[in-house]
Order: sequence, then C-alpha cells, then structure tokens
Amino acid sequence: MNRIKFDGTRNNEPWLIYKWEREDIILGSQLIVGPGQEAIFVKNGQAQDIL
Repeated sequence: MNRIKFDGTRNNEPWLIYKWEREDIILGSQLIVGPGQEAIFVKNGQAQDIL
C-alpha cells in the first residue's frame, strides 16, 4: 500500500469518523489529508500523531 486517502462517502452518507480498514501500513506510504480533514494515528489505544 503506497497511498492512504479517504475518498468520500459510503452509502451516500457523510462520515464524521472513518477507520482505515487495514493495519499493514507500509513505512514510506503517502498519507493524503484533504481540506477540512484530520488524520489521527492510534497504536495500542493511544493517539500517536495528528495531522
């Protein structure tokens, strides 16, 4: 996986929170955070970083 991006809605409903479905993020992957979005990295139940 080289690109991590939330591309919109599911079931035509807007999302307030979305969890990336996979946990095997490869070191060096590109995270794309759109305008008005934030990304929170969580490990073992603890927030590690917010973008």
